[in-house]
Amino acid sequence: MGPSGSGKTTLLDLLTGRRRHGHSKGHVYINGVGLDRVQDWYARKIGYVLQLAVPYYEELTVRQNLFFAANMRLPKSMSHARKFERVEQILTETGLTSLADVVVGGSVGQGLSGGQKRRLCVALQMINLPSVLFLDEPTSGLDASSSLELLNHLNLVAESGRLVILTIHQPRLEIFHLFQKILLLCDGQYGWCRII
Repeated sequence: MGPSGSGKTTLLDLLTGRRRHGHSKGHVYINGVGLDRVQDWYARKIGYVLQLAVPYYEELTVRQNLFFAANMRLPKSMSHARKFERVEQILTETGLTSLADVVVGGSVGQGLSGGQKRRLCVALQMINLPSVLFLDEPTSGLDASSSLELLNHLNLVAESGRLVILTIHQPRLEIFHLFQKILLLCDGQYGWCRII
């Protein structure tokens, strides 16, 4: 958590391997091994929801988007039935079951709300059951109610055994209390804060 320009997105990009060190100092280690040595393995273990990415097709339903992602990202050896089961599992975990047959839609007209589209972005990253889920400013552009709903669903994802790491600018109190640990950033400097 921190103000704009504090380094939140840069930190996530470094942790996910999307950005090489460049102007940054230090090294990223995964279980004691340098990220550069385990990049391919690590990439299969994480999901990363970018702030401005739109990884779905507006003309498809939620379920169709997830099934398309399952066919693209899961092994070819996995049966059609198992992929369908995975899609249904993810719909349940992200609270999208009641919206499964709704066409996503564009920015104007009928379809999913902004918060529901964010949950779809999360669901698409969860299709390969990542151990760690990174999200860059998932509440950006959402109203207070949609932000709280999204964070409640992410909390359920964390309770299911996945590590959820996200950046956030300035959460309201109800959202702040959903976090277990916070890393405060300011001008690239940090400090830990444990929530009691």
